[in-house]
Amino acid sequence: RGARAMASKISGLRCFGGEAVPAELRDDLSPLNAFGPSDLDALVVLVLSHLQRLDAGALVTAVSAFGKSRNIKNMSVLEAGVRGLIAVLQACAKHGASARDLEADVATLGLDETRARAVGRAWESFASREPSDELPAQLAGEDLRQLVDLEWKFGVTCANSDSDRPVGKTFLQLKLVLDRNGTHDNVYVELTLPQFYDFLAQMEKAKAAMKHVAKAAAPGA
Repeated sequence: RGARAMASKISGLRCFGGEAVPAELRDDLSPLNAFGPSDLDALVVLVLSHLQRLDAGALVTAVSAFGKSRNIKNMSVLEAGVRGLIAVLQACAKHGASARDLEADVATLGLDETRARAVGRAWESFASREPSDELPAQLAGEDLRQLVDLEWKFGVTCANSDSDRPVGKTFLQLKLVLDRNGTHDNVYVELTLPQFYDFLAQMEKAKAAMKHVAKAAAPGA
């Protein structure tokens, strides 16, 4: 049993600081060999751009559009490839790995020499356009806070001297409890009904996105 467990892990990757990662990561990345180098370069830049913006919902939409523009029939393969790229790129940012380190690691994870070189070039090109002290923290997700709890209440303006809130206007007040490194912060937000419905739509997109990035968020699982 112990031998099988060891076989399911890959170690010695520089982007992961030498920590062992699941062998499934190779399964996610290997099919990207079917992509041309230019398409793979574009996909890496797409993933990096959306990771920097910390917008998982927009990433799902962009990946879907990318697949359609390249006439990709098997979207599950593309989604798995993106999941693998997220895991590797976030680890690369977290551990301050170089483009050469990234190139070597993705080659170990199944990409051929040409595709591995394309990934390394895309990383180097993207990183050169961003401030070096901001890029790793953003991509590694170090600024993210987990939503622990949410409370809300509706209200209707009856009388108010504030000209920006007409009488009879319905509004919603949210209380967000956010966790960051074990510390809980309360954040209060007031929304109009249209803003609230847009917020719900974004939450649904985020929920859907987690299905694609859950494995990347916990590569040791």
